Amino acid sequence: MAHIYHIPTWWPSEQKPFNGIFILNLIDALAEANPNHQHTIAIHSTNLQWISPRNIIKDTINFFNKDHAVLRNEANIHYKVIKRTIGMNPITGINYIQSLTNKHLKVIESLPSKPDLIHAHVSYPSLLIAQVISKKYNIPYILTEHSTRFPDRRFEDFGYSHDQIAEAFIACSATIAVSQHLGNKFLCYGKVADYIIPNFITWQKPVLTPKAPPFTFLIIALLNDSRKKIGLVIYALSLVLKNVSEVQLIIAGEGSMKKDLMKQSAALGLNDHITWFGLTDEPKKMNLLIRSHALIISSEEETFGITAIEAHSYGLPVLSTRCGGPEEIIQPFNGILVEKNDMNKMAEGMIYMINHLQSFEAQHIQSASYAIYGKDKITSQYLKVYANILDHSKTH
Repeated sequence: MAHIYHIPTWWPSEQKPFNGIFILNLIDALAEANPNHQHTIAIHSTNLQWISPRNIIKDTINFFNKDHAVLRNEANIHYKVIKRTIGMNPITGINYIQSLTNKHLKVIESLPSKPDLIHAHVSYPSLLIAQVISKKYNIPYILTEHSTRFPDRRFEDFGYSHDQIAEAFIACSATIAVSQHLGNKFLCYGKVADYIIPNFITWQKPVLTPKAPPFTFLIIALLNDSRKKIGLVIYALSLVLKNVSEVQLIIAGEGSMKKDLMKQSAALGLNDHITWFGLTDEPKKMNLLIRSHALIISSEEETFGITAIEAHSYGLPVLSTRCGGPEEIIQPFNGILVEKNDMNKMAEGMIYMINHLQSFEAQHIQSASYAIYGKDKITSQYLKVYANILDHSKTH
């Protein structure tokens, strides 16, 4: 039996239910796969409140708007929610990372038994917190990186040098990236990732059903990040409709950009061809995948591409830009890759997929996806990493 202490940079909450949901799902899967391990999850993200001098009134009001972390009832998972931490704007010079570190140290001291391993999820800022705990208590630590912002320059905003971050990376007992594209970026700190372990499909293999017309593309994304390039797909759809009349686009997501994207759709006369959905939990997402013919990823940068493997689990081909992680998922039999930031190439890809849908064999797509991204396969890789490090620490 081993005790794993998790430091997730992101975590789902009542107000942000999809923030870091893949981290929650991973820990749940690890706890299920080996009931003998005990997991302590120290959550700081839901109680981290920024107060910026530029938005002092708004941020002060939000300070009293409490959010609550999503906590699941598992016998071998124990939650510790870190108390409220004020993360000041970098121009104030307040080092909130040190404040978080001190609070994590207090959590460690309160535990009935010292952890055997620390698992940091996303380097900023959890890597430095893990390093301090490791030094004080002589506990090995590992990192799984997910962030598209890696390497994260915000470390420097709080006074941490490149060499300090590199030292924390080198001291990791294992560094894990969710794609080779992301793992190669670790070279900026002296070495590539030790392991490439992707995210996984959370649900059981569904039964495939015939698709009804019209041809429907699906986008699932948070609509608050300009790098997702949702507007480019809307423009591309206007070009597609000059060649194909019966085509629909479903856009599932919420965010600050949604209103402007809806205005763009209306201005192009696309309201009859675009359906807008809000945030999608798993059942809603599954229903959208059932009714859709293909998924679109239009991003400038993705470290992995969870929506791609979710679409493949339903036998859907994926049309994606060459944006990193999806390039390692998409093969000729399960999708198409096009250049990013190119409206014409996106439109050409959409037309090709409409005209050649029969060449993408749904059963093959689904089977291949579960063979690589099935939950049991991914959790077994993590448990092997855990075992190797725990065995090594016992002998040294």
